[in-house]
Amino acid sequence: MTVKQDRDVDTLVDIEVPDPVDPRRRPPLPLILCLIAAVVFAGYSAVMHFGVHAQDQRIAHVRAGAAGEIGALTATILSYSPDTVEADVETAKSHLSGDFLTTFGDLSSREIVPKAKQDAVSAQWEVTGASLVSADEDSAAVLVLLHGTVTSLAAPEPEQLISSVRVRADRVGDSWSISGLEPL
Repeated sequence: MTVKQDRDVDTLVDIEVPDPVDPRRRPPLPLILCLIAAVVFAGYSAVMHFGVHAQDQRIAHVRAGAAGEIGALTATILSYSPDTVEADVETAKSHLSGDFLTTFGDLSSREIVPKAKQDAVSAQWEVTGASLVSADEDSAAVLVLLHGTVTSLAAPEPEQLISSVRVRADRVGDSWSISGLEPL
C-alpha cells in the first residue's frame, strides 16, 4: 500500500515573527518609571493619610476632655481640710508624677500638714476656667483659673483667693497625672 502525498504550495507567505527584544514592542522606559512612581506615591499617600488621621483622632480625643479633667484634678490636689489633711495629701499624691510628686510630698510633709493641723487651715479650690494650651497623645498643658476659700484659726473669716496656674499633665492609662504646676 502506498500513500500518496500531495503538497500544494501555491504561494509562500513570508510571516515575520517579532523578536522578543524588539524595542518597538516594549512599553517605553519613561512610561514604566511613571507607573512605578504612581504606585509608590499612592501607597505612601494611603499610609500617611491613615496614619496621620489616626494620630489626629487620638489628639482630638485628648483635646476634647483634657482641660476639664486636668482643671478638676488641679482643684482636688490643692484642696484640704484640717481634719482630713493627711488623707487629702495622699489622695493628691496619687494623681501626681515625676519630680512634681517629690516636690509636693516634701512641701506637704514640711508645711501643709503641720500648718493645717496646728492652725486649723482649710483650703477649698474650685475651677472657674480651664483652657488647653497644648496637647499631644500622652501629655497636655492647661491654663487653669481657680477660686479658693481659705480659713484658719488666725483668720476664721473666709479669705477669697483667685489664682491661675499652668499645669502639665501626662496620660497614664485612661486618666491624667499632673507632672508640673506653675503659678502665674
